[in-house]
Amino acid sequence: MKKIVMVCICLALLVSFTISNSLMGVRANELLAPNSKSAILIDANSGSILAEQDSEHKLPIASIVKLMTLCIVFDHIDAGEISLDDEVVASEYACSMGGSQLFLDANSKHKVSDLLKSVIVASANDSSVVLAETISGNEDAFVKEMNAKASVLGLNNTLYTDSTGLREDQYSTAKDVATISKYVLNHPLYQKYSKIWLEEYTHPSGRVTEIANTNKLIRTLDGCIGGKTGTTDSAGYCLTLMAERNDMKLISVVLGADNTQHRFEDNKNVIEFGFANFENHKIISKDTAIGVLNNNRVKPSEVELYAVSDYGIVAPKNEEIDATYQIELYDLNQSAKANECIGKAYVLQNGDVVGEVCVVAKEDLNMKNYKDYIIDIVNLW
Repeated sequence: MKKIVMVCICLALLVSFTISNSLMGVRANELLAPNSKSAILIDANSGSILAEQDSEHKLPIASIVKLMTLCIVFDHIDAGEISLDDEVVASEYACSMGGSQLFLDANSKHKVSDLLKSVIVASANDSSVVLAETISGNEDAFVKEMNAKASVLGLNNTLYTDSTGLREDQYSTAKDVATISKYVLNHPLYQKYSKIWLEEYTHPSGRVTEIANTNKLIRTLDGCIGGKTGTTDSAGYCLTLMAERNDMKLISVVLGADNTQHRFEDNKNVIEFGFANFENHKIISKDTAIGVLNNNRVKPSEVELYAVSDYGIVAPKNEEIDATYQIELYDLNQSAKANECIGKAYVLQNGDVVGEVCVVAKEDLNMKNYKDYIIDIVNLW
């Protein structure tokens, strides 16, 4: 598709700052998460690494594997291949999982929405397998899709062998976990359920199971959106977490903590370090025009353009930020409604694209007809 390209330079944020030695040191300092084998802190929007501790060390991650299970389920729901209201059957194999469960009865029927909720909130192994079987027919086929998606997302140090994390022959890294967390924890379906603390589920038989959130920080950490825990003997205690404050959204990951208390303490310390030392520099504001469309094929032929959402770059507090954005509009060959995406604004830093936002006009754009062109010619006289 041909594109009309307009380049707009945003207001550079110019505040002198030099990264302190202490901040630089944290990137390789084990004190980032002293009770854990590996840790990382990233910007949840761009994925930029803000701090890390042995973040590419391959480690077992236990139930954090379920982030990829959720990722695949979200993809199939978004594609319209399954829906939240679909009723699916729990197989005997799925019901034999053990560990964290919704305690499904074999051959019972359940809505996809309820199974999804139990995975997000309570890390239910039986529900994970039912969803895997629903999508791929069996868990082995689903695992192949998990690994294929990992390749697409650039998770180069990750291997999945089941949909639950119960098997010990799979691994990932804090860096890869942060990447899949960015993809999953930002998804609207994840956030629909992630803040639930306690809830009861009534089975088709009338039996009731209480599900409790495995992420204890959901109640105590300011701005916590959600997270995913994982625990096995080989993995130790793991946690990925997302929180938002002051227009800044961060993801922190700790792997291999020595006990559950240290898992939450280390992760909280990592994310609090982020909020204390970094800030969001707004590059694009959804409330301010970012460009002008000039197109003689539509009316109005000149209209202001806006981004559908704000976009900022997370950087150390008071650091100098010099960023630009480039607008690429789709070739308009038909009318467009107000607030319909008609292109993208790509945010660039140091010449690299670090993010994108949909671009819209706040009024209808209608393709001109023969009569409109005659009027244009007359007006030129």
